[in-house]
Amino acid sequence: MFGITGISDIKSREFEDKLLIPFIIVGVLTYILELPSLLNLILIGIGIGFSVLIWYFKLVAVGDLFGLLITAAFIPESFFQFLAVSLSISALYTVGKNYRINKSFGNAETVFAEYHESSLKKKLGYFLFHKNINEKFTFPAATIIEGKKKFLFTVNAESNFIHNSELVAFTLPMMFFFFCGASVLLFTNMIM
Repeated sequence: MFGITGISDIKSREFEDKLLIPFIIVGVLTYILELPSLLNLILIGIGIGFSVLIWYFKLVAVGDLFGLLITAAFIPESFFQFLAVSLSISALYTVGKNYRINKSFGNAETVFAEYHESSLKKKLGYFLFHKNINEKFTFPAATIIEGKKKFLFTVNAESNFIHNSELVAFTLPMMFFFFCGASVLLFTNMIM
């Protein structure tokens, strides 16, 4: 599932939700044929609740939410491991990419010299944002408050991509990272 949607997500940061319908049907049929245990029902409920919560705080888009809901239903006992691995891989990618781009412009104090932020926030921002290098899929990461440039630490995964902001946070193809997380879990369970 994540392999199919991940390819589209990498290319356009969007995928057709209808790609998930076969997986939903298989999940429903599976539970009709064999009812899950009470523990799995509880874990499914917790996984679904947590997925909706991270979507509510706009950390993932609607399509990513559907993928998480399906995963919570299919592998309830491993859902949080899957989520932890997927998010860890995406965090390492984010930090590495921002560091690589910002390093070409200098250190945190140099890159963010015109921003009215503490030294600690500038160092944190060095790994979370980068100067705009004309990428296709980015969100604004700066704003002006009372005439001063400030970091924008919030991202709305459902908002439109912005190409003209000076400082940006790039969007992540989460379905690809979900695929990576699922692959890591599958591989580690196979070798154990």
